[in-house]
Amino acid sequence: MAVRLFSDYHSQSSFLAFPHPNLTPQVIDALLSIQSFISSVEARALDSGFDSEWRLIRTIIQIFLYPRHGIIASLFPKKSVGAEVQLFRYNLHLGPLTNPVTRRQLAILLTGLVLDVLEDSQRSEAEQYLKFFDQRYYFFNSTAGLGRSANVFIPEHGRSLFAQLAELSTKIRSPYLAEFVAGFGGRH
Repeated sequence: MAVRLFSDYHSQSSFLAFPHPNLTPQVIDALLSIQSFISSVEARALDSGFDSEWRLIRTIIQIFLYPRHGIIASLFPKKSVGAEVQLFRYNLHLGPLTNPVTRRQLAILLTGLVLDVLEDSQRSEAEQYLKFFDQRYYFFNSTAGLGRSANVFIPEHGRSLFAQLAELSTKIRSPYLAEFVAGFGGRH
């Protein structure tokens, strides 16, 4: 189904209706660019065994999609959840699996922006799309602010994730990533 949707989009884009009015073809192109980048990083990690970049991407997405309290969850109305607090790592892995498509798209866009994957025109479209969800411009006004806002964890868990982000980001050249990690670590 997904393959057919994307092939229809590329061959006959007029046949697709976008579920969100701000989800333009340009934002879809940005999402596809980021997804292609993420897929290539995953393939390199599987081939070479060097997986720090792949682990960094997974960690950032898990942080953004942390259930109930993550930055993506904060952009949407809260829903009542039966089970309160479970194990931290369990919840960290649960977020990407249980969040709806729109929330996963937002996390992927934010990850692509943090890693500086997009071209300038795609970056501009992605930022416009994100502003629709955060009309206060509180989270997305700077990458350091995004990092600070993404650290919704108790101090012990925040420090653990900060150490992981700092270690995994050492070989990746992106000024936005450095700002994000510094902002994330500045919270605790």
